[in-house]
Amino acid sequence: MPVESPKTMIVTGAAGGFGSALSKVAALNGWQVVMLDKNKRGLEKHYDAIIAAGGMEPYLLVMDLASAGPFEFQQLADSLKGQLGQLDALVHSAVAFDGLQPLDLIEPDEWLNQLQVNLNAPWLLSLKMLPLLRNSPSASLVFLVDRQAKLKPLWGAYAVSKAAVEALAAEFRAELRSTPICVHAVDPGPMRTALRSSIFHSENPTRTPPAEIRARELFDLLQRPEKLREFALSLNSPDT
Repeated sequence: MPVESPKTMIVTGAAGGFGSALSKVAALNGWQVVMLDKNKRGLEKHYDAIIAAGGMEPYLLVMDLASAGPFEFQQLADSLKGQLGQLDALVHSAVAFDGLQPLDLIEPDEWLNQLQVNLNAPWLLSLKMLPLLRNSPSASLVFLVDRQAKLKPLWGAYAVSKAAVEALAAEFRAELRSTPICVHAVDPGPMRTALRSSIFHSENPTRTPPAEIRARELFDLLQRPEKLREFALSLNSPDT
């Protein structure tokens, strides 16, 4: 009997708290993971942890989403087409956030950087990966959203970009409805990460679950497509 190929996944922000945790849980369950991040040292650290735990060897891809454009993403797509053949999941977990501050104090370059990483790059990467996603009999395109940032002061470009990402996911979902690609906007909820601690300085970290729990919840849902029918669901909602 022919050996079944492993499922494949791209995780952006894979050196971060949630991205690295999701990469690890997927690799430990036999998925071929492409870990994408600008932090080479961080990627190598999590690569070692995955190998030490007995997970499938991931691919590491050092890429700065802040400066990547159509040409770089097309090169990536061409390269992965030969290596993977198909893509079963693309999870956009990379994020840029420069801290809480009023709109009139945000530097223009920082505003543009956050919109590039949080919105423009996910759009471009998704476009270039559509052919690979279409090669899968059941693919998932996942955008992480953050509903706690909505309609609150001081969240600036981060809040704007996350609201736009939710709209982007809705557009993709509507346009891909007749394809095998399921598009999801997922709010993972509060979790223990370096990003959260940089925002909520006085918060007791033990009051929020570790990123590994949220990553496991998302991975379990990716393996149960029927649980991801609701658009923009929350991992910690009673419905899941």
